[in-house]
Amino acid sequence: MDSRYSITIPSRTTLATLLLVALVMTTGCLGFITGDGPLSVESEPVAVSNSTVSEANYEVVRDKTITVDASVSVADQERTVEAKSHFREYGRDFDILSSDMTAARFVALSTPKAEVAGEPLNPIGDRSNDQLVNRLLQSYDGIKSVEFVKNRSVTSLGEERTVATYEATAQVTQDVEIPVTLHTATFAHKDDYITILALYPKQLDEQPNIDTFLEELEHPV
Repeated sequence: MDSRYSITIPSRTTLATLLLVALVMTTGCLGFITGDGPLSVESEPVAVSNSTVSEANYEVVRDKTITVDASVSVADQERTVEAKSHFREYGRDFDILSSDMTAARFVALSTPKAEVAGEPLNPIGDRSNDQLVNRLLQSYDGIKSVEFVKNRSVTSLGEERTVATYEATAQVTQDVEIPVTLHTATFAHKDDYITILALYPKQLDEQPNIDTFLEELEHPV
């Protein structure tokens, strides 16, 4: 694949930093009062069933446990919080730009939903889809002009979930821009929050695959 024409979401490092720091750890909600050691929390992995991924001609691009450490001040003391989340990205390549390859991506991220001393450790569940998309794309200057299109309902992990659709423009080379479609959703399941992000060129009709992936999510794996 010629990477000059590859559309992808931010790298795993950027995504981890953005979702787990900007969305989770900069809200002032971290709080634990007793104990001298670090607080450690971890989510359960989330994934799409292997048969569903194969039938859609996608493949696993990366599968990773992400650890973010943060120091917080509690009662004039510095404390450490270690949050482990699970990130899985699926991809599919398409031949649409002058025989160069363009990628569709579907990302599933689980982050721990925890309370310490009655305070939420992870307030990501209170974030709107607009906030999620805006914060995510702040660190990725290849996508611009993001506009909300609509919400829809998709059954995932036993309940109806709200999935937001956006349209945007992606710069794939210095001189080439193409319209893209994004889908995102965040919801609580068991002891975690599940965050979904999908991105693909607008001319491709990938929404049926995205909805099927949501319907076939497995958590915990």
